[in-house]
Amino acid sequence: MDGDGDRAVLERYLAASDAVAALSLESFGDTELLGALGELEVADRRRAALIHQILARLSREANPVALGGTSWKALLADRLKITAVDAQRRLDHARDLGPRVSLIGESQEPVLPLVAALVAQGAIGADHVVRIREFFAKVPSWVSVADREGCEASLALQAPGLTPEELKKVADKLLTYLDQDGPEPDDTDPAPPSGSLALGPQRADGMSVLSGELDPEARAVWEAIYAKLAAPGMCNRDDPHPCVSGTPTREQIEGDHRSLGRRQLDAMVAVGRMVLQSGTLGQHNGLPVTVIISTTLQDLQAAAGLPPTPPPPATLFDEEVGRACRPARAGR
Repeated sequence: MDGDGDRAVLERYLAASDAVAALSLESFGDTELLGALGELEVADRRRAALIHQILARLSREANPVALGGTSWKALLADRLKITAVDAQRRLDHARDLGPRVSLIGESQEPVLPLVAALVAQGAIGADHVVRIREFFAKVPSWVSVADREGCEASLALQAPGLTPEELKKVADKLLTYLDQDGPEPDDTDPAPPSGSLALGPQRADGMSVLSGELDPEARAVWEAIYAKLAAPGMCNRDDPHPCVSGTPTREQIEGDHRSLGRRQLDAMVAVGRMVLQSGTLGQHNGLPVTVIISTTLQDLQAAAGLPPTPPPPATLFDEEVGRACRPARAGR
């Protein structure tokens, strides 16, 4: 469905919500009222799945400061007139149940895809999600990915038929089954997690592969940088006058068609340029730290649209050298 079609559906949904809110339900009997209550509960739960999509996309693509807030939590609390706790809960649920995009812009399923599907069906509500997320927060780090997926499948199978309190009891039993001995005592300070990055060799097309893992500090640093410099309209290398500070213009934001991965790459380049231009790196091997670009005369002429320089004419010296280097033929 295109954008206009989506907007039309949303407008019809809101109009229907107004009509439903105006119902008196005086003609409903007790059984009908109870049934209507259950149907409305399912509708509200399904609506939460759409909210997860909205919050996931906003968190990924937009900047809360540009929208008038100091953070997403503060912006949601003010715009929706809800508590900061409720705003954070919605953001947390959207992070685990909303669609994701990789660093190179590829679509990925939610962190908890089975739970997200149940919410979209209206089978479970926000309190069920809270209990499931609490369970996974307590799962030991040594539990394999396959076992974690099995735990999600087990909880997702039982959750629709349980109250949140009953689901918590099931989750607690499952956690005990996973780690029957409980956490091992450790009198020493745990070693902080460490990460690494590896920059691969430059290919013939000029591209290079960057791979590795970020530790919590590195991720926190780059998330803060990306929130500002990788926002739509920021640090766009396709823009003749890119915005690298402040807030981009509306034209820069609306005209930015880069993928998330490209915006993050442009942000990395912008940060590197800022550091190089700051002069704080000093010298390396006796020279100022800067970018050195090497090329050939032929490449420069090709880029400028000039014909290549013809080779110099051969000289007598060149001919003598050529004869001296030419191998002698057999029989002479």
